[in-house]
Amino acid sequence: METIEENDFTRLITSSSFMNTSKLRGPNIWTDDETELFYRGLSMFGTEFQMISHMFPGKQRRHIKLKFNREERYNPARIDAALIGEKTTKMDLEEYKTLTGAQFESVESIMAEQRKIEEGYEAERQRIADEQAEIMRKKREELFADDDAAAAAKKKGKKKGKQAVAYGLNGEPIINDG
Repeated sequence: METIEENDFTRLITSSSFMNTSKLRGPNIWTDDETELFYRGLSMFGTEFQMISHMFPGKQRRHIKLKFNREERYNPARIDAALIGEKTTKMDLEEYKTLTGAQFESVESIMAEQRKIEEGYEAERQRIADEQAEIMRKKREELFADDDAAAAAKKKGKKKGKQAVAYGLNGEPIINDG
């Protein structure tokens, strides 16, 4: 056996050396069961610490992140196995509901709400398209009314060799020689 003599120069002192245990207590102390539940949540949700924090009443996202950092330092193989290893733990919403007390909407109600929003969107889009079609129809009527008046004037008067102008659907003139 070797005898090690410690003095002020060889002893490692950090700021946590002067902490008493009352400062270490609180939500950042983890039991073995909580650690197992942490790994279960990590394998279910990945690094979504907010979701995992809902599984632990009294712990915030920050506590979960600190636990993750500590476990990553001391047990990196288990963290890797939980994150990128084979996914044997599927996301269990029933277990999550019992742990968090969360209530979720049914898929049918969400889909019905989505259909309602889509129908409203389609109705609005159709209304805008109808308004634009009506504006184009009025423009065409005004343009063709001018052509009709010019045609009536040509019949009364002499033909002067001007080009006949017709307008297309987009309102652009179409020049016809004749």
